[in-house]
Order: sequence, then C-alpha cells, then structure tokens
Amino acid sequence: MQDEFTEWENTYLWVSSKTVVKLCKTIKDKPLSSVFFDNWITSLELVYYLRNEYGILSLGTIRKDRMRVSDMIKDKDLKKKGRGSHAMMTDNKNKITIVKWVDNDCVDLVSSYCGVEPVGTISRYDKEKKE
Repeated sequence: MQDEFTEWENTYLWVSSKTVVKLCKTIKDKPLSSVFFDNWITSLELVYYLRNEYGILSLGTIRKDRMRVSDMIKDKDLKKKGRGSHAMMTDNKNKITIVKWVDNDCVDLVSSYCGVEPVGTISRYDKEKKE
C-alpha cells in the first residue's frame, strides 16, 4: 500500500522531505515532538510544514541554495568577524528562524523552535598546542 501525498506535499517537497513527512506521520504524540535532519533533507518548506500541519518542531542544517533569503549577512562579511560569530533572522509569521554561524566555514541552520540563545564558549582542540 502506497501513501498518497497531498497536492501541497507534491508541489513543495522533494523526495527526501516527503520521506521525513511519511516517517513523522508515524509519531504517536506529534505536537511538540522534535526532529533533526541534515542539509540533504532540510528546506524551509519542510520545517514550516511539519510545524503547521503536525505541530512537530524541527531543526536542520540547510544548503545555501535552499534558503532563498536575500537579507542574511553574506558569509564573507560574517567570516571577517571571526570564529564563533553568528547572525540570526526570524520570520515570526511562519515561526522559522535561520541562524548563520562561523566555525571553520559558515554553517546555516533553520529551526521552527530555537534561535541563537544561550550563547556560550567552548574549548577546541588545537593541533599545534596539542591541547
């Protein structure tokens, strides 16, 4: 038996996103459940759909070509601020937050439930110091 996808799902979601939706339909207590995925799966449409349709909160790294956000700070400008720098944009209407932060390179995250707070400091291994 093959599950039918809605017209919206077929129009706006890729095969990988539809797989996530199909799996999420099996969650017993959907509202306020959390799912996490990588940039192969993440799209703004998927994060929006899971929250609005099922009440499922989600977070994932996202590829730059899937963000379609022109107001976000450019990677080059954020890198100038150094490792640990970050920028955040929130769409309150759709309840989505995009966070960009600098590690070795810029990483983009999209979430339907969290932002950058709380900001903390961590220790990283230094090859040269071997500590």
